[in-house]
Amino acid sequence: MVMLLSTMMVLTSTNWICLWLSMELNMFSFIPIMMNTKNNMECEASIKYFINQAFASCIMIIMSFMLWGKMMAMYNLAMPLLVISMMLKLGSSPCYMWFPSVMKALSWVNSMILATWQKIAPMMILLFNIKSMYFMLMIISMMNIFIGGWMGINQVNIQSLLAYSSIAHMGWLLMTQSINLVITSFIYFFMYLMILLPVFFMMIKVSMNKFKNNFNITLLPVSVQMMLMLMLLSLAGLPPLSGFFPKLMILFIISNYSITITIIMVLFSFMSLYFYLNLAFSMMMGLSNTLNYMILNKYTVLPMISIIMFMPLMFMMYAMIMFNKP
Repeated sequence: MVMLLSTMMVLTSTNWICLWLSMELNMFSFIPIMMNTKNNMECEASIKYFINQAFASCIMIIMSFMLWGKMMAMYNLAMPLLVISMMLKLGSSPCYMWFPSVMKALSWVNSMILATWQKIAPMMILLFNIKSMYFMLMIISMMNIFIGGWMGINQVNIQSLLAYSSIAHMGWLLMTQSINLVITSFIYFFMYLMILLPVFFMMIKVSMNKFKNNFNITLLPVSVQMMLMLMLLSLAGLPPLSGFFPKLMILFIISNYSITITIIMVLFSFMSLYFYLNLAFSMMMGLSNTLNYMILNKYTVLPMISIIMFMPLMFMMYAMIMFNKP
């Protein structure tokens, strides 16, 4: 409850001190959840999380004092500090080092909270308070897409892989903020959550940790196994799945500003697509052994396929409205 209220406080705060207090409440409400375990690795991860979040909070409070005097020189120095503190809280480049290791050590439930809900408050602060750091956000977003793809290629732990995938998706989200596209940011983040949350729920169900343990997936119905693969490929942005269309929409918008940046984003995205395809093929090897003995449940498959295939219509309609403006 405190975690929910603290995030709502971030959205309604009117000054930097209230924002800082809301972020602190959010952090201290999540740490007891992380430490509610007998696993030493999770306790160690919670301490690592606390240290990084506390350091980011220190930077944020220093920034708020610098803005107190409303001097332009202080403002030009405070805004980069705000960006750095939010990048540290998000686990985003160039302050991403703590994020994969913490994700790897946490349980699937806590990893889901860290990768979804805990990102909302810092993203809202960046979205509504950064007015002059667009170039810095664009550089950081490019770094995120590259690091998320490059570092995820050699991962064998699925939680680490999802962590680097989160970093890559954060790059796409920051790119929309770098050109002040508020509606597009909300659409992309909403779509990301709608794809990622079912993946976490399925992973919690099978308690799968490494590729070599993918035989645990066979405990699920074949229809659920197939949907898990489709969700992962949708996260990768593979057409014609729904995860492809928000990325395509962003690429169309960015192409109006810089073709070079658009090409670089596409090339960097191929790295993320590679490790998702690697994971999907690894799962498919275990799935192929059960397809001959199990029958697909049409009442499960058809609704899920309809969601995956028809959700892009929302983004296509939005793109048509946006691009057909006089």
